[in-house]
Amino acid sequence: MNERRTLTTGRVVFLVVAAAAPMAAMIGNVPLALIRGNGAGLPAAFAVSGIVLLCFSVGFAAMSQQVINSGAFYTYVGLALGKPPGVAAAYVAVLAYTSLACGLAAAFGYFTHLFALAQEYGGTILYDGTAVLLCTSVLASYLAVHNAAGRYLFALGRERVLPEVLGRFHAVHFSPHIGSITVTAVSTFVLVVFAVVGADPYLVVAAGAIGLGTLGIIALQAAAALSVVVFFWPRPDRSMGRTVVAPGIGFVGLTTGLILAGTHYSTLTGSDSVVVNAIPVVLILAAIAGVLVALRIRRRDAETYAGIAAASLR
Repeated sequence: MNERRTLTTGRVVFLVVAAAAPMAAMIGNVPLALIRGNGAGLPAAFAVSGIVLLCFSVGFAAMSQQVINSGAFYTYVGLALGKPPGVAAAYVAVLAYTSLACGLAAAFGYFTHLFALAQEYGGTILYDGTAVLLCTSVLASYLAVHNAAGRYLFALGRERVLPEVLGRFHAVHFSPHIGSITVTAVSTFVLVVFAVVGADPYLVVAAGAIGLGTLGIIALQAAAALSVVVFFWPRPDRSMGRTVVAPGIGFVGLTTGLILAGTHYSTLTGSDSVVVNAIPVVLILAAIAGVLVALRIRRRDAETYAGIAAASLR
């Protein structure tokens, strides 16, 4: 296959950094965290979060060295915890990444307001610099989460958990183009609906969608961390540090973060809207739907069920 069509380590690193969108995340979240959070404790919260994610990444890297599959979180959960939880994780992943795509698109309008402030107080040079850096940051993040959602749809379509058409790849570019088009269509539909009803693009759409996506990703990471421990525990090649202790700390930390974020969701979104703050229920419904779909497939099609979260082990 052409080298330009493969995901090398360097390209994966850039994809991850793009998804994190450091500049957009700092501008969009830090002021809110300082105002509605505990203020002076914010740096400590960043430090603790960094340690938890570092522990998670150690276990995740160990798992990725043993499991070959394009489903990532979905596959790891399915292998370790069972196929129904795996499909539940997949449905949550699709919802989370698609929600992030919708939220980032809506938040772009909020960031344009910063351009006006930059021009007013900093002149043309600051305005131009802010515009370029913020636009590229948000665009890179959008493309990354859009790609993640499209690839999850591709993996689920290929394993017939969702319509098989989603599992097709482009004949020339070998990209999951049907999944990508689906994410674009859903995002466009959601944004148009909210625009028609006159919802605030930042306080309602972006806050709700990005908050929902954030909760979903935290839940997926917690499930993946637990899966690493369960997967490696009976294996003779397990490493207590890399495959038990580190992911165990990650699981406890991420689960704690999930509970705190869920119980203080209004602080996470920065919105007092009842509708916005009720959105996390959708994640639970998605997980339940995933379990029910997996159980239905198990009853009706044993061959398809066997292929769910299937992977090659090194």
